[in-house]
Amino acid sequence: MKKTLTILAISLAYMSAAAQSYTDVDKWVENTPIKEKKLDKVVSTLCAPFGADSLKAHAIFKWITLNIEYDMYTHQRIEVGKKTRRKQKPHQVFRRKKALNYGYALLFESMATKAGLQAVTIRGVAKSKISEIGKNQTKINHAWNAVTIGKRHALLDVAWASGGTINGKFVKNFKEYYFDTPAPKFVVNHFPKEKAWQLLDTPISYSDFKNYPIPYDAFFKNNFVLTSVSKIGRQDVMENTPSELPLILKKYAGKPRIYAVLQDTKRKKSKKTEIKKVVLAQKTDYESDTLTIELQINTLKHHEMVLSFDTVPLLGYKLKVKPSIPSRLDKSDPTKSKKKP
Repeated sequence: MKKTLTILAISLAYMSAAAQSYTDVDKWVENTPIKEKKLDKVVSTLCAPFGADSLKAHAIFKWITLNIEYDMYTHQRIEVGKKTRRKQKPHQVFRRKKALNYGYALLFESMATKAGLQAVTIRGVAKSKISEIGKNQTKINHAWNAVTIGKRHALLDVAWASGGTINGKFVKNFKEYYFDTPAPKFVVNHFPKEKAWQLLDTPISYSDFKNYPIPYDAFFKNNFVLTSVSKIGRQDVMENTPSELPLILKKYAGKPRIYAVLQDTKRKKSKKTEIKKVVLAQKTDYESDTLTIELQINTLKHHEMVLSFDTVPLLGYKLKVKPSIPSRLDKSDPTKSKKKP
């Protein structure tokens, strides 16, 4: 009999036709050199062509990702416990062109305010590694923003939108999806100190947050939204036993290719495999598809698993593989003993 493992339920909601496109804004920012030495004048020049608050906010967001680099030197000194001057005030970041995540957020808030927008810096806990799933983070470790657009708040993370680190070096890699990210998706890897800034009708608990899987590009780019949040980032699976992983996709056309990359967390060895068994069952009553993939793990190890959707990383999980056959000496069985009578 198969053991069914419900790892996640997600829905795919396509963006509406009214969704904002920032292509023209990006082109303007990329192709307009601004040599002003004062932040006020930079903001004035940057936002001059735009009337809508959303366009001004995005112009500032894009400009920061292009012109500010993550301060790896300071970051690395902090990680090893060395004292360092954290020059994160807006004028310092603007002058040095380097920042930590808090500096990115403060600079966006300052520039948005100078542009006549209402913006705030939000501090909280963020997680980006599978090893962090399930762990209690006792210290604030990240900062991001909310900006008022019309009558609503838009969440954004200009630091993470700027790029990431590879082998200890910062590499620019613009991520559009970290601007005006839908709140149910943003909270998957951002937990604000003040729950009100989750911007959810029903805020989640920290316990829920720490057990979420780690979201990657495909999660945001394809508009996936988690619909089941109960400790899905940490899962126990049985060795040599096929486990079914159901997903829910709204209004999805076609049959996606699903890959799983498993890594032995002790030996640091990884293996990529395409999951051959993918069953797509149409549920026309609520315009959704139930996508079931079957995964079998043959080694008794602690694993990290990254699911990919059409080869693009989707979600990361922490797996613990348990033996499918009970030990010869089962301590729970009083009839068995190590010692002979």
